[in-house]
Amino acid sequence: LFNPKGEFIEIVKAIPAKGLPKGVLTYVEEHYKGAKLGDMGKVNDAKGKTTYEVEIHGKDVIFDEDGNFVKTEK
Repeated sequence: LFNPKGEFIEIVKAIPAKGLPKGVLTYVEEHYKGAKLGDMGKVNDAKGKTTYEVEIHGKDVIFDEDGNFVKTEK
């Protein structure tokens, strides 16, 4: 993903559930019990920060690199 100036913003790599940190799956089980997981990805931004995202009920649930919940985006 690049901004309109052509500067790198982030890259998202699709991963399977087993590629997520353990904390992500624990959080999802506790807060979205029985929900079908959509796309899952590992995100690396221009500053070298890594996050994970899981699509649940049409929203992206974002976690830090250790698997801790960060936020939900529409």
